[in-house]
Amino acid sequence: MIPRCLFALRIPLIIVPCMVLLSLLGGPARAEATLRILIWEDFIAPELLQAWTKQTSIPVTLAYFDSDEERDSIIAERKARFDLVVVDGLSSLAFGKRDLFAGISEAEVPNLRHIDSRFSPLCKAGTGVPYLWGTLGLVYRSDKISAPDSWQDLMKPDKALQGHIGMIDDYADTFVPPLLLLGEDINSDDPAVLKSAFEMLKTQLPAVVTYEYPVTYLQTEKGQDLYLAMGYSGDQHILNEYTDGEHWAYTIPEEGSVTWVDCMAIPQNSESPDVARAFINFLNDPANAALNSEALGVATANLSAKALISPEMLADPSVFPRAKSGGALAFHGYRAVTRESLNLRKRITRALVKMHETQ
Repeated sequence: MIPRCLFALRIPLIIVPCMVLLSLLGGPARAEATLRILIWEDFIAPELLQAWTKQTSIPVTLAYFDSDEERDSIIAERKARFDLVVVDGLSSLAFGKRDLFAGISEAEVPNLRHIDSRFSPLCKAGTGVPYLWGTLGLVYRSDKISAPDSWQDLMKPDKALQGHIGMIDDYADTFVPPLLLLGEDINSDDPAVLKSAFEMLKTQLPAVVTYEYPVTYLQTEKGQDLYLAMGYSGDQHILNEYTDGEHWAYTIPEEGSVTWVDCMAIPQNSESPDVARAFINFLNDPANAALNSEALGVATANLSAKALISPEMLADPSVFPRAKSGGALAFHGYRAVTRESLNLRKRITRALVKMHETQ
């Protein structure tokens, strides 16, 4: 009989055969091993990490980033050693092509068989593993403002919201609201189109209080000035942890949005790639994936886990979006832009941040 490790976690009971992990690790865990993960803040359930450490005796250390650009710089320049990194789909594809990530196969990580196949192409095959997915939308203080329903509420806010708007400094996401309002492709490479978006973003500047990720900004002294911001599905739960009361909510504007997929990958300079593969396998046990998804309020890319998620979460449109009032929500996908477009987008976002700092 295979010995089992039992953990009383958020959902009734997670049962994982100990020998499976030991075989993936190539024997008993080394006492000196440590799993180092570069990840968004509050993007993995603490109880899951505790269960992993209790089962394997391998501690986990987390390092946070608050922008895709910051994370990509750390990975590309190899500024630090990590065993696992969480990257967006575009970065997963780009870094995978540059051979910066180690291989991950189903033979090494059997629980990859539970991954929803529709997400697999969005992470670099063989090096990136789909982790969580969601949408870009609006997070807002329901005790301060009425529920927004358009990107116009963010880009051309009422006077009462002057100094209470939050944007995100990102070469892709910053452009989503203006480009959708302009009726343009969110992945446009056209300099004239991007300059039109820039003009709209400049007009919005007086209302903007920050270009920091809302979860990061809310923890600053001026965090309570934030009423409406760009955000990602699931952010409302994290924001509510830092405020009194459940005031933060999330919605998808009527013009539509984009869907995102974050992937897990193992940098080539990882000191413990086998431990990282074992952790990915542990995380993709359906019960563990369901626990993680429920704890974060974010949809998992693990298809088998969906059957273990509560009916309440499955019915939550902020997690699993549905059409509003019988209409159809339009969701766009990210795709790589040209180098010229990327450089122009980055110049525009840097200019916006500098203009904001000096206003």
